[in-house]
Amino acid sequence: MTWHGFVRLSVVTLAMIALSACGPLVELPGGGDPASLYTLSPARPIALATAFPDATLMIEEPETSAAYDSKGIALMPEARELRYYAGAKWVDRAPRMFQTLLITAFEESGAFRDVGPPSMTLAADYRLHTALRAFNADYQESAAPTVRVTIHAKLFGARPLNLLGSTRIDVEEPAGSDRMTDIVAAFDRAAQRAMTDIITWTVSTLETPRDHQTTAP
Repeated sequence: MTWHGFVRLSVVTLAMIALSACGPLVELPGGGDPASLYTLSPARPIALATAFPDATLMIEEPETSAAYDSKGIALMPEARELRYYAGAKWVDRAPRMFQTLLITAFEESGAFRDVGPPSMTLAADYRLHTALRAFNADYQESAAPTVRVTIHAKLFGARPLNLLGSTRIDVEEPAGSDRMTDIVAAFDRAAQRAMTDIITWTVSTLETPRDHQTTAP
């Protein structure tokens, strides 16, 4: 082999080593292990003393911080530190998934004639605005995490737009172990409890006399 040929071969070899060290530049089909996808269940139907068969309810997508506005399943190993489980994701962004589940839960409750997102219920009688403040597994107290869900909810009358009430819902559910299936099961229980509380609070708020409504700006 000539000196020039050796140099060319060495350059090509070094380039290949450098590229292999950086990993693939694009994700190749079938490359790597795909993340397991998880979803949650809507709240089970509950017995309501009152229903509003002539009313429609608009449910907005919950507002949330960038920490929860993703498909990542969030965990907190320590205070003020947030991470995501490797190899596991929600089937959709957490706030959108919660909105879909909440719509289904309200539909199955039979509390309203129609329930849907803003795109489907533009002329709704009531509007439910929520904010997802916590949606994570907390490891600060034990090896098996506790799932924490915090939701702020506001119910508006849509015609005219006026605030009927607001509430904060905090739910905690311990996971049976540090296995992903047990952690997701704890998320499921916590989300169901939160949705049930939102439905119960919404119906209770509409049952309350409205002498002190606040008009929204």
